Amino acid sequence: MIENPEPKEWKALQMGVCKIFKEIGLHAEENKSVITPRGTVSLDVFAMDPGSVDSIQYIVECKNWKNSIPQSVVHSFTTVMHEVGANIGYIISKKGIQKGAKNYLQNTNIKGITYADFQKHYLRIWIERQFCTTIWNVAMR
Repeated sequence: MIENPEPKEWKALQMGVCKIFKEIGLHAEENKSVITPRGTVSLDVFAMDPGSVDSIQYIVECKNWKNSIPQSVVHSFTTVMHEVGANIGYIISKKGIQKGAKNYLQNTNIKGITYADFQKHYLRIWIERQFCTTIWNVAMR
């Protein structure tokens, strides 16, 4: 794992997601306020890939709940994602998402995953861009 896959509090989860995005080369920030047609929304994590042709945007909802995430949270997140115009969305939680929510997300550009799964998804690129670079810099001193 890149980070502790089970952070004790929601802030650590949010900070960890943002840190991983930054370490793989994305521009990322926490608690970003964005104006939508329905008003201002605070995004847990917003990231943009400056290396992509279309400046791909990611938004992340972090839920460090003891229970899996219900479909109602997924519906709300879907609305925010569309209003913000993000390309990829993540709902990252401690226990994953409920079956109805999984079914809903099946054919969307939103993933409902655990923090451990998020880290596994980005592990290879993190090793290439962060870990190897850090080792190289230390070795070259």
